[in-house]
Amino acid sequence: MDRKRQSLLMYLETRLVDHDGQIDLRQVNDEEIDQMLQWSGDRLICYVGGRGFRFTDEAWRLAHRFRRERAERSVPTVVPDTTPEAGA
Repeated sequence: MDRKRQSLLMYLETRLVDHDGQIDLRQVNDEEIDQMLQWSGDRLICYVGGRGFRFTDEAWRLAHRFRRERAERSVPTVVPDTTPEAGA
């Protein structure tokens, strides 16, 4: 998936989590709406009427992966030291 589509999926994830799955149509363009319709046809997301939508398990998995990849580019994940010396 290219960066534009990744960004759109992450935007949708934010709307789902923070705004009950309601899309702010002022924040999306025609190309993005076409992509959302394509994803709906592909059963990646599900429209539930009006501006509402829901994610499938696959959409959640992808959104999580893309968010983590984006975060890792600037703030790497901490890996705890589990050697016996670390606890001493």
